Amino acid sequence: MYEAQLFTTSGQFVYGQYPQALEIEYYRNITKENLIKATKDQWEEQSIKHPDLDSWLVELEQVFPDVKPEDKLVFSIDEIGNNQFFLNDKPIGAIANKDFSQLFLDIWVSEKTTYPDLRLELIGDK
Repeated sequence: MYEAQLFTTSGQFVYGQYPQALEIEYYRNITKENLIKATKDQWEEQSIKHPDLDSWLVELEQVFPDVKPEDKLVFSIDEIGNNQFFLNDKPIGAIANKDFSQLFLDIWVSEKTTYPDLRLELIGDK
């Protein structure tokens, strides 16, 4: 379905230390609605609670694109925790909340992730 890579300036993963960037290369068509649903499902699976979760999902409707094979979606977090999404190297939007930055990245790097093997690969422990 996709391949993911995590980038840091040092090459070492430290939870909550930025900058970091997650790159996902897609191998099939996925609608933005399905990307948003997957985001919501992962937060629910990880029991993530935040008062802005629902509003972030609405904001993602303006940010997320439909993706097709070979598209690369990058989620970048700068040194102070601000985020930016890119599609094929072009900026497509951001969610103006530093909590969102880590909670979105947590889908892949949190110890509560539903993808533990991928997490270990991303953070360099496998």
